[in-house]
Amino acid sequence: MSDKDVHCSGCGKSIESGSYFSVNNNHYHSKCWTCSQCQKPLTSEYHTKDEGYYCETCYFDVFGDMCKGCQKPIHGDSLSALDADWHRECLACSVCHVNLAGSDMWNVGGWPRCAKHNSDD
Repeated sequence: MSDKDVHCSGCGKSIESGSYFSVNNNHYHSKCWTCSQCQKPLTSEYHTKDEGYYCETCYFDVFGDMCKGCQKPIHGDSLSALDADWHRECLACSVCHVNLAGSDMWNVGGWPRCAKHNSDD
């Protein structure tokens, strides 16, 4: 395929010369290959879902698990406890806020409690 036969899947214009990206049989000018969420230019580090292309931050913001403790997206490592996902730093006693990652905890109303605060009192 010559450069004259290539059309950008982002803007529809011909890609005359220079560099362009080819992804899943689609071709893009460098400036047209952008995140479907934030519209910032993508690099070789990207995710696809539902025919969209996403930067790492937006992919996890839109499709990732949410932390029960802070209600923010989880990027990277997480913990699973009390039928929910948590950032390691957010898994803490709901009364005294001592971190409970790797510790014994009690489920009181769906929230973690340490040994000292293990009742509804």
